[in-house]
Amino acid sequence: MDWIKIKDKHLVGWSLIEVGAIVKIQLLAARLERKPTEKEMLAEVPQATYRQVARRLQGLRTSLAEVLHKVCRDVAAVEERRCRGLARLKKWREKGKKGGGVTRNGDVLREDKIREDKIREDKKGKGNRFAPPTLAVIKELWEGGGLKGDPEEFFNHFESNGWRVGGRGAMKNWMAAARNWSKRESKFNKEDEKWTPNRLAEHLTNLPGTRE
Repeated sequence: MDWIKIKDKHLVGWSLIEVGAIVKIQLLAARLERKPTEKEMLAEVPQATYRQVARRLQGLRTSLAEVLHKVCRDVAAVEERRCRGLARLKKWREKGKKGGGVTRNGDVLREDKIREDKIREDKKGKGNRFAPPTLAVIKELWEGGGLKGDPEEFFNHFESNGWRVGGRGAMKNWMAAARNWSKRESKFNKEDEKWTPNRLAEHLTNLPGTRE
């Protein structure tokens, strides 16, 4: 205990009864938070021991009154620190109830820090999440990019399968998918252009069994 002011080296030559007596007297002062009266001290230790302790302290160039004064001063300091700690903890808890949050150690989490963490998490989540485009946005891309094919057909196709590529993997870039869609449409249109009416008639004429 920090109010026990007699150091071990000063107790050399003291009997166990004398050491126990000085400790009891100091504990009494700490409990009362004041210097006890002689009557109160004699209720704790025998009178002969009390007198012997007083003589021992005089030999150390101090007195029992001075020792007890230091005990009371230390007790007051300890109580002041305890009250400050309780007041600080109460303030932290009140701030936590207003929106700061309190950690397990009693520290208050700053509201702006919580807000920053939440925004960071939201951005991270949004960066990894695919947002399907609307039909109007798709039409704007088709018109501005000069894409081939029907934008509504593109929209209906992927809207029906949950915007998955090949019906399995989740789509990550719908604009790239739209450009690929346009390329396929252009390829199909070129192949269709090869079958002109004259060529089709010629092809049908040359099929086996069509000639007389």
